[in-house]
Amino acid sequence: QMNASQTITLAKPISEQPNGIVLVFSLYRDGTAVDDSVCTFFVSKKEVELMPDAGHSFFLLINSGFSVMGAKYLTISDTQLKGNATNAKKVINNDMTFTNTSFVLRYVLGV
Repeated sequence: QMNASQTITLAKPISEQPNGIVLVFSLYRDGTAVDDSVCTFFVSKKEVELMPDAGHSFFLLINSGFSVMGAKYLTISDTQLKGNATNAKKVINNDMTFTNTSFVLRYVLGV
């Protein structure tokens, strides 16, 4: 979920990757990661260099009907990704519902 108490320490800093990292999220149901509704995001090493410890927002969609939306907010440094409390909640704001609990971070890939 990458909630507020969760931190990932990278095996190799982003600055040592050729280009940056790719974050791979997928569906999360009944406490299990599901190989469906995969969402990927590229974060360049230059971006992290220019804005160390910046917060990053990721918007996620489930299935081809886009019936469920979610969002994740991560603080990304050269060596760590830190979660946020809203990543493990269902948020209703201005008639929009974000089911953040429906997604989980599966992989952080150096590219």
